[in-house]
Amino acid sequence: MTATLGTLATRLASAPRNLPAAGDNMGRLRVVREYITLASQASGDTIQLPDLPAGLKFAFGMVHTDTSLSTATISIGPAATPAKYRAAATLTATDTPTPFGKVSAKIPAADASGGALTAAETNLVTVGTAALPASGNLVVEFYGTVD
Repeated sequence: MTATLGTLATRLASAPRNLPAAGDNMGRLRVVREYITLASQASGDTIQLPDLPAGLKFAFGMVHTDTSLSTATISIGPAATPAKYRAAATLTATDTPTPFGKVSAKIPAADASGGALTAAETNLVTVGTAALPASGNLVVEFYGTVD
């Protein structure tokens, strides 16, 4: 049976040690959160979220609602790639934190950024399929590390 080391474990096992950036190993987790009041936002509408800061390495996101979104879908990402972090999907479980995050948003870039955002990024919740409910709350959270 072959034993293989992951990318960061390989760096830690090298001699001399090649320590990963703090944002990759033992970094402090940060949160960017938004509270959204549901008010029949129509399919195709967008809701702007707070900017993710330059240097953030995305770890995962959580979305919570106290009201089923029924057949309405939401995707999360910047305007150019609206499903960068969460593909369009329904959210029917209430008061249940639902994780999101695509592997492609986590893999380090080949450039010097190491997967960190090189500039602040504005993200949107994009409503699809049907309108959101007339009342209720939606909370969107991004978690990540900064070197």
